[in-house]
Amino acid sequence: MQKSAAISTPLVSSGLLFQFQFLPQVWLIRRIPEELDSSNKFCTPVAVLSLRCAIYFIYIHHNLSLSSTWFPKRRESSVDASSDHNGSKPLHITAKYGYEDIISALLEKKRSVNSIDSDGCTPLWIALDNNQVKSVQVLLKDFRVNVNFRFNHRTPLGYATQEGNSTISKLLIERNADINIIDNDRLTLLHYAIRKGLLDVVDHLLNRGASVHSKTKRGNTPLHIASMDGGLEIAKLLIDKGADVHVNCENSYKASCKGVPLQLAVKGCHLKMARFLIQKGADINATDPHTHYTIKKGGTLLHWAVREYDLNFQEELIRFLKENGADVNSAAYDGRTPLCLLVKHHGYLDIVRRIPTFATSPHLNSFLDITSSTTHFLTTYRVEKGFIELTKELIDAKSNINALASDETTPFSIAAENGNSILIELLLEQSNLDVSRSYHGKTTLHIASEKGHTDVLKALLADHRCTHYVNMKDSSGKTPVHIAVEYGRTNILSNLLEKTHDVNAVDKNGCTPLWIAIEKNQEKCAQILLEDERVDVKTRHFSQTPLERALKEKNTNISKLIIDRVGDTEIRDEDGLNPLHRAVDEGMLDVIDYLIKKGANIQSKTKNGNTPLHVAARRGNLEVAKFLVNNGADIHARSENYHNCTPLQCAVMCSKLEVAKFLISVGSDINAHYPCAHFSIDRGGTLLHWASRKMDEEELIRFLVENGADVNATEYGGRTPLCLLVKHRGSFAVMRYLIEKGATLNNERGGTPLYWAFSVDYYGHPKAADFLIEMGTDVNSCIDYHGYEWDQMRTALHLARHLSTVNLLIDKGANVNAMDKSLNTPLHLARTPSIAKCLLEHGAKVNASNILGDTPLHFVQNFHTAKILIEKGGNVNASNNEGYTPLHTARNTAIAKLLLDNGAELKAVTKDGKTVVHTSAEVDVFSHSQYLDVPEVVEFFLQKGIDVNVTDNSGNTPLHCCGTSDNIQVAAVLIEKGANTRVLNKSNKTPVECAQFFDSGGGTFCRMLHTIDKIFTAIIDNEGMKRIRRLLREVKTINLTQDDS
Repeated sequence: MQKSAAISTPLVSSGLLFQFQFLPQVWLIRRIPEELDSSNKFCTPVAVLSLRCAIYFIYIHHNLSLSSTWFPKRRESSVDASSDHNGSKPLHITAKYGYEDIISALLEKKRSVNSIDSDGCTPLWIALDNNQVKSVQVLLKDFRVNVNFRFNHRTPLGYATQEGNSTISKLLIERNADINIIDNDRLTLLHYAIRKGLLDVVDHLLNRGASVHSKTKRGNTPLHIASMDGGLEIAKLLIDKGADVHVNCENSYKASCKGVPLQLAVKGCHLKMARFLIQKGADINATDPHTHYTIKKGGTLLHWAVREYDLNFQEELIRFLKENGADVNSAAYDGRTPLCLLVKHHGYLDIVRRIPTFATSPHLNSFLDITSSTTHFLTTYRVEKGFIELTKELIDAKSNINALASDETTPFSIAAENGNSILIELLLEQSNLDVSRSYHGKTTLHIASEKGHTDVLKALLADHRCTHYVNMKDSSGKTPVHIAVEYGRTNILSNLLEKTHDVNAVDKNGCTPLWIAIEKNQEKCAQILLEDERVDVKTRHFSQTPLERALKEKNTNISKLIIDRVGDTEIRDEDGLNPLHRAVDEGMLDVIDYLIKKGANIQSKTKNGNTPLHVAARRGNLEVAKFLVNNGADIHARSENYHNCTPLQCAVMCSKLEVAKFLISVGSDINAHYPCAHFSIDRGGTLLHWASRKMDEEELIRFLVENGADVNATEYGGRTPLCLLVKHRGSFAVMRYLIEKGATLNNERGGTPLYWAFSVDYYGHPKAADFLIEMGTDVNSCIDYHGYEWDQMRTALHLARHLSTVNLLIDKGANVNAMDKSLNTPLHLARTPSIAKCLLEHGAKVNASNILGDTPLHFVQNFHTAKILIEKGGNVNASNNEGYTPLHTARNTAIAKLLLDNGAELKAVTKDGKTVVHTSAEVDVFSHSQYLDVPEVVEFFLQKGIDVNVTDNSGNTPLHCCGTSDNIQVAAVLIEKGANTRVLNKSNKTPVECAQFFDSGGGTFCRMLHTIDKIFTAIIDNEGMKRIRRLLREVKTINLTQDDS
């Protein structure tokens, strides 16, 4: 079986053909079935099939018949199901090589005739692709073959037709393949067959019902394609089937492919086809919108023919059209006849005479008729080409020299545009010449100025009729002078200035000729204009003078010319800037030097007090700054506006560090006070203060320090740069850098850096605080001194808001019983229970009293903090200098209950005789959000037995106190509990009269009590329920208003 093992591929198997054909036939018949045992793993069914194909040829060679031995039933399924590495089945391979007998044998065994390989092809497609006509014939005999199977969006019939294979196409048509398929360009099989010239296929398709009227995406019918290709016999078939000879194709992107079939045939030089179409009724004089697309459309085929530059073919084509009825006098949409186009495109009168079609036509007799539109056009075209003799002939024949073409041109305007001064002079000699005619708003003067035709312009200006229009404006408002300047026509400009009287005319954009010269950088034109004394150099356009505009456009030479013309180097614009400021702003060193030499003041100031050096510093122009300093500019000059800054400060603010370094090197003071270093409080910091306010200015800070900035300089409020850096959350790296450079941590005034770390936002900046403490801040010094009488002189422990900071301070030796200006200890100001507990654990005095006699328990409004203080021995009945106990200052029910539970005296009174209800009623609830629970506290005290109408030493009840504090919430509770609204105190005032706004009738409390009084009065006086309901609604409204506020 070694030989079998070697036969592993179809190609190898087929290669054995020449060996086998010389072996005895008996050996082949007996041996090969054994060699091709299906159990051999090296012999695939496809390989077997290929070898049998080779044997098939041997049988044919020896005239033997094909035995069914080669396709035993037991192997049918394996052979049919197997495939090679390309997914090809046996039927694919036999179809590819045209083994029709094997195909027939496979089909008899009911093999899958529509199976597809890995490329998506069926056996029929394989046969088509390899042009195996016999294979196709055999396959098509099987009714199971799918003749419409699509591969790459094409059917077999479509593919065969596109490839021009008429034999296979006819076979597929006869097999009822779909003839109405349309591709993405809407081409049918009939279109493709006509394009390939397959006459017999076209005949088959038409007999099968293919439509002769179907159009492609570009609008071509089958007859259009036949006409373009010259397929005369195909055209006959189409017309016999009803094709329309008048249908128009308008969608093609090529002009040669647009029109009716006759026009396409003529354009394709298929004259036999054209003659046939004419015989079938095609209109030879039909207008073609695409005949000549360089001018207005709508000519006939004869118009198209006269544009042909091959004169021999042109004569033949014109004769053909004339013989078949073409109208030689037909006019296009713009009135041009074929003769006009012939002269226009070929230029000599003898061409006309050489073509008998026109020479013998009656149109030639009217060719020079003044009333003929043809004459007008011919005159125009001959001037355009510059044929003097022909023009003279036309003028002598009284042709209309003012003829106006559809594009608004006249012979006069065309001559001006082409620069033909001889024709201009010839036309100007005619008295009936209309020189006022404009071409799109332009006169001939505009045209000559734009094109630069000096001789034409001189001829025009020499005629008094033309000089009348020398100041006429075109559609954009420009005069000929504007046009000459815009295009840089210096010679023309000089000639125009001699004739014009308005050299400062403005166009629709507000520009004068000088302004255009500046914008277009036309230096020579600007020089010519400035030499004219009439040219205005001071009038503003767009809020700028010509000099300002020239500087803005960086036109150095034009700027110098205007400076010489103006003479005044100190002329100011609306912002107070003189030419020197403008030149510095634009960085024009040559102009700056020129101005200074002309006497410009180098110390001149703008409205804002900025000198030229300020401007250079802000722009960061180092070369200009050096030049100004070398010429005496004051480096210490201050602007006179709100900023009041020096040039160095301008440079630093704008991050122009190269200029800043230069100014420092020549003596500018880096520590000069800068009033706008910070705007929130007192002004007067240095540049380092200003930079410290910027979170992302680390590079700038280092630059300033390295160049001598004082790290301990103070602004008017006493703050150092380090204070501002901490306040504005600067980086720790920069903080460390300043400290390493000597920045103090314990400045005397303005608050220390640690103070600002505690003061940042609501929660402070704990990381910065810890950093500053670690860096050596004095933990027992006053950190909040600003130099004001209201300073509290507190230490860091008084202001610490976080437990970690408190622990760090204590570890660094902070005094837990240190006192501020009001004798408050840190425990009085403890923000959280954990901080209070920490302070107590480190020795804080729980009953320490401040200058008012208040203990920490008087201050506390946190239940947990109060509980810690009481547990550590806090006196619940301690009274301050006014006799207030902690219960008098309790502002929430939990703390009040806690105090009472731990022995607080409920009925304790102050020195003024006030109870805990009086002191609660005095609270301004609206100004202190932490006191919103006071009404519940009052209700709690009343439930515990306090009399609602109890009076103090002045006879005031708690309701009187509500009037004083305008505490409407507590008043509501008191009234609900039976408080007397008309009781008098020792000053004979009711609670209403104690109200803050009683005299003006304002105040929520006052209005509410007045309304309640009215309700009582209405009830007593029996004013009725309607009145009472209205008053109750009024009380409700007052309450709602109070809630809203």
